[in-house]
Amino acid sequence: MLAEIEVDLKAMYEGDSMKFSVARKAICEQCDGTGAKSEKDIITCPVCEGRGVRVVRHQLGPGIFQQMQMHCDRCGGRGKSIKHVCPSCKGARIVDSHSDLNLHIDRGMPEGAEVVFEGEADESPEVVAGDVIVRVRSKKQKGGFVRKESNLYWKEPISVAEALLGFKHTVKGLDGHDIVLSRTGVTQPGFVDVITGEGMPIYHLSGHGDLFVEYQVVLPPKLSGKQREALEQAFGYRHPDAKEGGGHTEL
Repeated sequence: MLAEIEVDLKAMYEGDSMKFSVARKAICEQCDGTGAKSEKDIITCPVCEGRGVRVVRHQLGPGIFQQMQMHCDRCGGRGKSIKHVCPSCKGARIVDSHSDLNLHIDRGMPEGAEVVFEGEADESPEVVAGDVIVRVRSKKQKGGFVRKESNLYWKEPISVAEALLGFKHTVKGLDGHDIVLSRTGVTQPGFVDVITGEGMPIYHLSGHGDLFVEYQVVLPPKLSGKQREALEQAFGYRHPDAKEGGGHTEL
């Protein structure tokens, strides 16, 4: 039985545990999987006489017969028949149930990692219960950190002034610690900075992956006349069609 669970990326960063339930079939406790109201209601099948199979003869032609053994459809091949069925399972021998399980999430657990809970799948009187396999993934969230293996990815918006003059920002890591993003020179739009050791914990090993920060330059919707004039003086550039004292001008 396979189940998929999505958890917060924070849980896979720090490690966590969570309880969850899985629907399953369980052997009826009232009849102990016999399907009968009581032991006295279990009798030898009158059709197959307890053998679980019955002999059927087919006539193929004059004086020619074929004898075959068939699964007894009266008792289902069990050799026993039930006079009065169990009121709980209605003779099915199994009932709807659920398993309450506790999932332990290791630090740095990979995406799609599988955790096995032995013997917690559907039960049956004839076979041993199978395993429940839980596949763990992080929730897909808009914005925030994005994970790729042991590395994390982050998009940081900066203003035009910050892109030209430098900046110092602080971002909260998945465990709440401060990650300082600082640049002193010109930052081109789409520039990716690599911060070593600020990624995910490396699964079952020491250390962390890296954090990749992509800077997105956010342009202002408009410029005032003074702002435009200051930029023209700073860059030594003027649009050929620009007018003096144009006031607010769209970029």
